[in-house]
Amino acid sequence: MVKLVKIFGHAGITGNVIADHEAKEAARKIVNGQLKAQATISIEDARKLATEIAMRSWQRQWDEHSKGRKTHEMIPNVGTKVVWPTKRDTAISYYRILLHDTLLKSDPFRTGISTSSICECGYHSETVEHFILHCPEYNSERLQLTDTVESLWQNVKDSGYAFDKLHFIVAPRSDDIVDTT
Repeated sequence: MVKLVKIFGHAGITGNVIADHEAKEAARKIVNGQLKAQATISIEDARKLATEIAMRSWQRQWDEHSKGRKTHEMIPNVGTKVVWPTKRDTAISYYRILLHDTLLKSDPFRTGISTSSICECGYHSETVEHFILHCPEYNSERLQLTDTVESLWQNVKDSGYAFDKLHFIVAPRSDDIVDTT
């Protein structure tokens, strides 16, 4: 048996206030006979419903929050299953990129720890994008990366991948990776 109780813990939080209002309105309509509702619900259906409600709430918060915008650009949907690197040092670098907290000069400069964001090449601010895609200091590594990504991209694109190449490179979804072996 499942017992539902009211818990006061999120008063004043916009999304939750709206959810509370909608739930009370639906309950009023059920009581007045304007809306039909099942008398019982299975545990599995309750779990699915609770998951759906939680995911919508998290998505709304993720979309509306002012923090984590760089990560949001790469992974806009809550619940996206991202393929994480298995090598620890690579995984740490990847996490730092997603958190917008790398050791590249632009991040310490942005936070006031460094006096300059200019790359050693002297051309631009040393951002992740500049470091990976544009810095002349890493042309040979970029060529190797480009060849590897292009090969993987062709396989994924041919399978119906719905996002662009940048999202595939930075935040590939686990169900979109095609085994090329």
